[in-house]
Amino acid sequence: MRLTGFRSVFAAAALLFGSAQAAPFSLFSFLFPGSEWDVNGDGLVRVTLLSVPELDGGIRAANLCADLEKMLKAGMSRPVRVNHEPVTQGKSLMSWYYHPDAGEARARLFPGEIDLVLLAEDASVVTGYPEFFFEGVRAISGRLDPKKTKAMVLLTVRPGTSYRDKRVSAVANCTYRVAEGCGLEVIPGAYAWTQTLARNRLRGDSSIKARAGAFLYAASVWSSIANNRAPSAACQTDWTVKETARQLTESALEAVREERDKSHFAGPFKGTVRVEPRIRNRLKIFLPNTAEEDPVRLNFEAVLDAARVEAFWRTPADWFRDGFDRYSTCFDFVFGDIPQIDVYRNRSLYTSPDPQPTNVPPPAVAVFTRLPEGTREDRVVLENLETLLFKGYDYAKENGLVYIPYPLAWARAREQRPELAVLETSGKPGDWLDYMLANMLYTVISERFQPPPENAGPHLASLAHPYGFHEACARIGYTTIVQLASLRTVSNTLLLRSDAGRAGRGAPAFASVRLLDKPAADVTVYCATDKPEAAELSRTELLFTPDNYDIEQTVRIDPVTNAPAVFTYFMAGARSEDPGIDGRNDVRPIVLNYDEQVACTVRFDRDEVSPATGFAVRISASDRPADIVCARIRQNGLVAQERYLVPEYADGAMFRLHPTEEDYRRGEIQIDVYLSSTDLRFNGRKIAQTFKLWKPEGVLPDLRLVEPVRDVPIKGPAFVSARAESDATTGVSRITLYLGQKGLLARHGTSCAAPVESGPPQSRLPSGTYQLWAEAETTNGTVIATRPQLLRVE
Repeated sequence: MRLTGFRSVFAAAALLFGSAQAAPFSLFSFLFPGSEWDVNGDGLVRVTLLSVPELDGGIRAANLCADLEKMLKAGMSRPVRVNHEPVTQGKSLMSWYYHPDAGEARARLFPGEIDLVLLAEDASVVTGYPEFFFEGVRAISGRLDPKKTKAMVLLTVRPGTSYRDKRVSAVANCTYRVAEGCGLEVIPGAYAWTQTLARNRLRGDSSIKARAGAFLYAASVWSSIANNRAPSAACQTDWTVKETARQLTESALEAVREERDKSHFAGPFKGTVRVEPRIRNRLKIFLPNTAEEDPVRLNFEAVLDAARVEAFWRTPADWFRDGFDRYSTCFDFVFGDIPQIDVYRNRSLYTSPDPQPTNVPPPAVAVFTRLPEGTREDRVVLENLETLLFKGYDYAKENGLVYIPYPLAWARAREQRPELAVLETSGKPGDWLDYMLANMLYTVISERFQPPPENAGPHLASLAHPYGFHEACARIGYTTIVQLASLRTVSNTLLLRSDAGRAGRGAPAFASVRLLDKPAADVTVYCATDKPEAAELSRTELLFTPDNYDIEQTVRIDPVTNAPAVFTYFMAGARSEDPGIDGRNDVRPIVLNYDEQVACTVRFDRDEVSPATGFAVRISASDRPADIVCARIRQNGLVAQERYLVPEYADGAMFRLHPTEEDYRRGEIQIDVYLSSTDLRFNGRKIAQTFKLWKPEGVLPDLRLVEPVRDVPIKGPAFVSARAESDATTGVSRITLYLGQKGLLARHGTSCAAPVESGPPQSRLPSGTYQLWAEAETTNGTVIATRPQLLRVE
């Protein structure tokens, strides 16, 4: 068949560029050079590099832009302009986006006149602060109109001396993960230097390494867009010979072909901003803050109430007032700002046992950064945003804690609606901002979003604070946590509501499910329990469409077993072609066939103690409790300790026996354990237990309370001191003073003196009756305690 006219032109082009060895080719771009660069179609190709002035390894961004502009001018006939937008407000893209001094630069970038925006983050930020690297890329790319501007992430790493350098892989892992989470393409510029070293095109210690690095980055940008090697005309340089430059363009093309579509990461991301869900009907929370009217706590309580989650709260005030020991139960969650967490991390505070118990799992400990105290201007916060976030992040990372980036959520709220970020309103400083922080705390410990209740406003909310402010701030707080924890822009999820955590014959439990946001495709939610032989569901599949996503669908849960007190979990998981909701899931614990008439008790792991085996005993529940069980251990006429048994851990808790001289004479220790709980199977029960006591050889230490004087009342409120002494010849190595169940002070030696305080340090002892006692420990492990001595303050 004879080809004429346009057919012959297309056939010639196909023969010229259609071989399997040729790079991918666009016929349109061949006929109209530069069309793939001119995204907005205005006839002028504009490219902007957004980065610090000097990239890692001494590579100057200005050289990169000059090389890229030279390549573009050599490869197309269109007008070209490549400029560098320097990041000078900090060292991260995030700081440039939020800093007030970068307002003019942002006004130039976002209107849509720029065809290509290259985002290059410093490698120290990529690997050291991946969540904030993501935030910078997300925020900038989210403001760009994809129909007018194309955004790409440029992978940059300090050029190494060997092609086996592992730093490239470490930076690429995070860069590709962030780019995929933001829906962007990565330009593998750093791998171009690896290709150069692998093929001996330059030495690792070459004097032109930094200049060659800039050229390789530019060539990688060209090859990623044009799908071929940079034009030969661009290889004429003043810093190396043309042949070397040409070989560098080969390295760039090889890097793009080999690395652009390769998977550089695997598995979910786990950083310092993360969620650590605890699936509980009752969360055990320790807040290292003595303030009774803490706004964050009150708003967090409101969120938990809306989510129908019970909470067991303890603070240092409980230690000062009642002697509550921080190690008497295994907490699920601890949170506070940096000074509060500093106090919590001192393991010797608010506890009588020494050392810390090791048989309980550690809690999730989250630290947040507050806004600068006394700040009245948004500009001050924005100027110091990067410093605030990096300081808190470093603190959390160094100590293995979860970081809650509250200042970043505040900046997001200000960007969305400036009135949300007002630092002082109606005499109540930012209570919707406190509500946002409370929602961030809830997301960390549950991986859920809890909408504000419609029938009642959050705590501390005044009439001047519209309901919509709390709704908007709650969403911003939730989105900030889940996006930074996963390095993905999606934030849709399931909303699972369960009114009761128990189900029985004739009294089923119910779980209701809906979606948070409108999905892009139909969503099937699969429902199940982890014990299908014990529970039956009325429905196992729920279908949500973009039309009914916000309408709750309910599942009934009925027990199909007669076994008493069966613990199970109701699970819901979403599957969809919409990646924003696919894989999201939620879980709720449920107790089947709970019978409060069944009598339950506690047990002990042994029934005899001695100096050789120690005086620590483990107490555990005979049956798994449905709620926390408080075991008050009474010995020598007073409650010496409290231990809390929880449903999640069957190991129980350790407590210590305190034998007196009379106990050694009898050869036994008698204790009474009083149980209290909302689980009526345990509540109100008393258990008497006797432990055989082996007397050590030799003379027992003579331990005495010498201060205050026995049976002499003290006029209060007053500062009171206590002192205990022992004979130095009996081998006493340590003495501890107690006020009731609270350890006041422990000293090595034969004497110990301490102030008697029932409140925070340096407080006077108010009127009342108190019980003082002491305990001594010898070098051979013998322990002896005094009988309690009454102290009356009038």
